[in-house]
Amino acid sequence: MSPRNTWGRRHQVTSLVTGGLLVLAACSGGSGSGTATCPAPRPASGDELARLPRGLDLTPVGTVTAVDVPQPGYLAVTVDAKGELPRLTAALSRALERAGYTIAGTEDGGVGADVFFTRGELTAGAAKLTPSECPGRATITVTLSGPGSSPAP
Repeated sequence: MSPRNTWGRRHQVTSLVTGGLLVLAACSGGSGSGTATCPAPRPASGDELARLPRGLDLTPVGTVTAVDVPQPGYLAVTVDAKGELPRLTAALSRALERAGYTIAGTEDGGVGADVFFTRGELTAGAAKLTPSECPGRATITVTLSGPGSSPAP
């Protein structure tokens, strides 16, 4: 894959992640009081977890709360995690590497963090880590595209 195509794939993934986060933000109803009630995260169902690519174990990072297929060839995973963003970024990077992904880069924006990764020439992914309304927790949205974004048959 040429560098231009790699950039294009990364741009597609980043755009998908950003769009998904905007939808999630628009749908979240806050109390407006600044203090959030912090219930325990609700784990994704077994059927949802079965959509994860074989070998991708995110339990060391946090609780997988949703696994969606927003369109064919894409997978969006939401994780509720405890800890500070630098530690969670490192834990997520290790989990992705154990699953056979190569970390293409990370960015720390101060308020949030991003992890970009690939597997081979056709699978790309991005993860957006954002602080939760609950102190000491973060929401991680992992988006994958390409043939490695679905479970092996």
